[in-house]
Amino acid sequence: MNVYARKRRGVWNIQVVAMINGKRFERWHKTNVPCNDSDNKGKQKALRLGREWIEGIEDTLQAAGVTATRSLHDYCVNYIDSQVTMGQIEASTRKGYNTYLNYIRDYFGEQTITDVSTSDIEGYLVWLRDDKGLCANSTKKAYNILKGCMKHAVIARELRWNPCDAIPAPRQEKVLPNPLTEQSRQTFLERMEGLPLTPEVMGIWICYYTGCRRGEAAHLRWEDVTYGKNGAGSFAAITGSIGDKKGGTYEKSTKSGRERVVPLPPALVRLLQERQSAMVDECIYAGIAFDKRLFVCGEVDGRWLRPERLTKWWNVHRSEWRLMGVQGRVPVLHDLRHTYATIAVRNMDPKTAQSILGHADINMTMAYAATDLSHISAAGSAMGGALG
Repeated sequence: MNVYARKRRGVWNIQVVAMINGKRFERWHKTNVPCNDSDNKGKQKALRLGREWIEGIEDTLQAAGVTATRSLHDYCVNYIDSQVTMGQIEASTRKGYNTYLNYIRDYFGEQTITDVSTSDIEGYLVWLRDDKGLCANSTKKAYNILKGCMKHAVIARELRWNPCDAIPAPRQEKVLPNPLTEQSRQTFLERMEGLPLTPEVMGIWICYYTGCRRGEAAHLRWEDVTYGKNGAGSFAAITGSIGDKKGGTYEKSTKSGRERVVPLPPALVRLLQERQSAMVDECIYAGIAFDKRLFVCGEVDGRWLRPERLTKWWNVHRSEWRLMGVQGRVPVLHDLRHTYATIAVRNMDPKTAQSILGHADINMTMAYAATDLSHISAAGSAMGGALG
């Protein structure tokens, strides 16, 4: 049995659909909860009323051969999609959940949400760890997503209790930041120097020199850039980000939801001015006026750079240049932000570094202060001398 909330003539209606001996069974119920075409306000209230109605006609449904057949996977997908619709989850976050929802589908199959037991959940976690090879942190994330969906099912009276409550969350392993080693940083600068300022190269430079996330670099517009005298005192306003979702990309707010200002070092100012001059020439060649609302890493027709292209560019070149992080791991694109943060906390006031990086918690910023053992060793020697 599947239960849906449908908009009909200005109110929410509940639809019960089931297949009995190959024939479609359908029932409708009017809730009188108002609705409109612009959002899903009132949907959850309508579903609660609908479930109360179903409880009242349960004998009728059972006599007709209708039983609960809603799978755990379907419930999780519907719940998370409703969270996106209500603005509780970003569309880019929803896209990242796809892998974990597929795990639920592959393991539980058509098992209904009411049939899932604590032992089923335990078996699922073991399967993720042993069969799928997930690390502890990914296993915990899969657990949290499933537990959140089943918690909602309890609140919505789909379940009497949450079987995940009887199982402690998998332990999370602390993953230290992986900024570039000094040697890799020098290699990176040498290889980047002199490359044509394509949108991807410009985006990589912005990530390195400002600590921006890839989506924030892609979202930067020329109107957000302010040049100081002779390049000194230049800065950029980070006002938003480009996110990935099913079907494409879209504009969204920064991860913290707040705008911030980042300083632009002279080296980056020169690169930005070179890039801007090239875009002005492109506009002249195309017979259009240069508009400061254009994206720095975008095209003259107004399109922004898809963040995925930055990641692909980085993955190719990090391997070609044999770059390495201080934790002995191959650096991902986000490790350029880690590199900036590590240098920032050693060269400026931590609160200033926190503001530039856009961290909500100062502890997040300070996590970058001890990622390189050579700095810890040097600090120990200095403290030993001072204390002695």
